[in-house]
Amino acid sequence: MALTEPIATAEEKTYLVREFAKRAGVTVRTLHYYDEAGLLKPSAHTAAGHRLYREGDLLRLQQILTLKYMGFSLEDISALLNSPSYDVRRSLRIQKDAIDQRIAQLQLVSRALQRTLDTISSENETLEWGQVSDIIQGVLAEDKQQWVSRYYTPEQQAYLSERAQQFSEEQVAEWAQMWTDLIAGFETVLAAGMSPQDPEPQRLAARMAGYVEEFTGGDEGLTNSLRAMWSDFDQIPPEYRLHSVETQRFMCASLAVYWNL
Repeated sequence: MALTEPIATAEEKTYLVREFAKRAGVTVRTLHYYDEAGLLKPSAHTAAGHRLYREGDLLRLQQILTLKYMGFSLEDISALLNSPSYDVRRSLRIQKDAIDQRIAQLQLVSRALQRTLDTISSENETLEWGQVSDIIQGVLAEDKQQWVSRYYTPEQQAYLSERAQQFSEEQVAEWAQMWTDLIAGFETVLAAGMSPQDPEPQRLAARMAGYVEEFTGGDEGLTNSLRAMWSDFDQIPPEYRLHSVETQRFMCASLAVYWNL
């Protein structure tokens, strides 16, 4: 069953905002802010207009705080929690998996740091650069995860992971080659001095739109997340970049024209 609102009964105890804030471990100002932002509306109001919360509202608050901790904007959190298809149980499982993965990654970094500390603390030991490399790789992996989480919700990441498992290595290689060829096409028209509105860039943009739809499965939320990631090119880790900033901007501009944005 999808749950979009806190579960409450007529007998369930209600709390004034200060009582609820103390019980939840947040400030009254935080609750007021989430109310005004439309993220956490009180379950009821007193005759005098004071906010009333139920214990079921704690679950909604937990969802907001966890997603905020994972790097999502309040706008993204609102869109997710207010979606008619939102399933709180599935969301909790996905959030737990994401947090567990972050913990496991940070534990790897912690162990690598401890090994390095043990080594440089011993007069008879020399520093092993392989240990330092482990730290660097662990930090970079965590940075990549935070970057991904900046644009994709836990649910979107889980969906993409599930989809990725459905493709064979041959299909992945074919997909990579298709994008390589597409990028080469954009680089050619860019070097020729064409504008995004010209016929050839628009033909390439149509192909790109088809690839995007295949990647996202036509999901509007995923498409918006992908668009946000592309528009923030400077934040993409260098090893994830397939082309130059100039080419990226030209591709985005061509696609925007194609989509009439």
